[in-house]
Amino acid sequence: MSQLVLSAAESASGSSAVALLAIAVAVIYLLSVWINPYGPCRACKGTPKSYGRMFTTAFDLCRACEGRGRRVRVGARLFARNRDVK
Repeated sequence: MSQLVLSAAESASGSSAVALLAIAVAVIYLLSVWINPYGPCRACKGTPKSYGRMFTTAFDLCRACEGRGRRVRVGARLFARNRDVK
């Protein structure tokens, strides 16, 4: 597969080789998003509970992900498989 891409890139001009590479990267990323549409929340880094400093048994849920610990990755809304998470 990679030799096919390399041979196509060698025969094409510089700008079309860059376009071919960009299309390949986009397809790989969309495949990755289709397989795993969720990523860790950027605010809480996947740990949705933040415990208090004084009262260590009390906790508050992350406001960004509403306590889920995950977010929808960029491009995942194209597939509409993840309607349950913001």
